[in-house]
Amino acid sequence: METISEKKFFHGWIVLAGMTLAVGLTWASNNVFGSMFTVPVCMEFGIGRGEFALNSTIIGLMGILAGIAAARFYSKYKVKYFQAPALVVYIIGFVIRFFAANIINFYISSFFVGISMTIIISGGQIIIKNWFIKQRGLAIGILIAGMNIMGATLSPMLQSIISGYGWRNGYLLLAGLLTVVMLPIILIVKGTPEEKGLKPLGFGEAPVAPGKKKRENKSSGINYSVSQAFKRTFFYIFLLGTFLNGFLGGAILGQLIPYLGGLHGPALAALFLSANSLLAILTKILVGTIADRWGARTAMVAGYTGFILTFVLLLYAQSIHIFWILTFMYAVAGAAAPVTQPLLLADTFGDKGFGAFIGINSMINQGGMSIGAAVGGFIFDILGSYNVLWTGGAIGIACLIICYFCASVMSRKNPPVVPAPATSQ
Repeated sequence: METISEKKFFHGWIVLAGMTLAVGLTWASNNVFGSMFTVPVCMEFGIGRGEFALNSTIIGLMGILAGIAAARFYSKYKVKYFQAPALVVYIIGFVIRFFAANIINFYISSFFVGISMTIIISGGQIIIKNWFIKQRGLAIGILIAGMNIMGATLSPMLQSIISGYGWRNGYLLLAGLLTVVMLPIILIVKGTPEEKGLKPLGFGEAPVAPGKKKRENKSSGINYSVSQAFKRTFFYIFLLGTFLNGFLGGAILGQLIPYLGGLHGPALAALFLSANSLLAILTKILVGTIADRWGARTAMVAGYTGFILTFVLLLYAQSIHIFWILTFMYAVAGAAAPVTQPLLLADTFGDKGFGAFIGINSMINQGGMSIGAAVGGFIFDILGSYNVLWTGGAIGIACLIICYFCASVMSRKNPPVVPAPATSQ
């Protein structure tokens, strides 16, 4: 029997290329480039870093609302219906920042950014999951690597514009790129292969022959609905891990570049972003490949171990040698959540309610980020040091690994009965 993968070319790779650019630019414009604006905005408005970090808190809170909406609507309607409107709202947020007269205007813009960013990114993950059964880990890895492709490509140019022409023109550049690059992609891309009369990659392939062990990250064979998962303890253990990921990720994202800039200067801090973004392209594809070969849990442990080492290395980042080791390890850490979380969701809960689960997961992750971003900024304002944050972060990520691993194992105990597919005679 001919399978999808035997055809000469699979259209899903074009979809993946488009969504890689779209998701990558969305993520990078706020989460990679956001900390580049911290110092100049704080200086102009005469505010502390904790006050500026409240933007991340607002974005996280709005992301919670967007996650609730995504959990409700992505399971009922086509993802594409939400992508283009969300992009328009996202662009409006950056335009408001360009005209901002005070920090209050920034807070208003963060409402727009927070709601729309979650919808765009989680929608992109669902689209790629729809197109790929086989090589799903690799596809997700490539999708998430787009965040770093954008970071590596645009960081030097954006830093140059901020330094030479002011932070407002930096936001204007981002708004222009979002309009010119992303809008055509989101309007053209099909959300499912069925919309083009196709099937997902790997659909209809024969099962692995007896005696051959293959851990490609397909469906785990279990399928929980949201209502079924609500009644299971492992669901809340999984979400505790997600909250820790958001909290610690938010804390480090907003403070990393100001911290490294204070140690080594803004030019080397910008170089860190570019070098890290290039390395993370490889690490995210690598983590996705590990998931295909050895499973989502193994990939999760590998990625988050890099996160633990990142926090440890930050304690000694004043050494230029440690600085460059940190550059690589942060690239590994950056692959942990965005690559493995969608795969862990499918592995732990199955495909039945994937759209709803990814919405709930995004909601909890954004909630953690909103709190962590503010805590990270205020820790520095109060203590004048980040050492407490870096030490606590390493411990927190170790707890996260335990949460995800236990939830994945527990989900396989007394799973819901999945009816066997009908066979044709």
